[in-house]
Amino acid sequence: MSLPDVPLTLSLIAYLRRKGRVPFGDLESNFGLTQEELLGVLENIGRIGVPPYGGGDYIQVRVLGDEVILGSAEHFKGACRLNVEEL
Repeated sequence: MSLPDVPLTLSLIAYLRRKGRVPFGDLESNFGLTQEELLGVLENIGRIGVPPYGGGDYIQVRVLGDEVILGSAEHFKGACRLNVEEL
């Protein structure tokens, strides 16, 4: 994930946490991305987690039909912010 992708990724995580199930069309229009671009970002989100990186420690992204569902993102309850060292 490149540095410019980080704000988009964190915004998408926050949006999906707030909304729950979200149609691809809503994500495309709200984030200005194509479905292919969104799938790339969603794939990266599935690689985000917290130690010890076991089964429930990664964010789960599911695509069911034309909807995206975010799961196991409890560690993102607050605002998504990273400091310079974490980038």
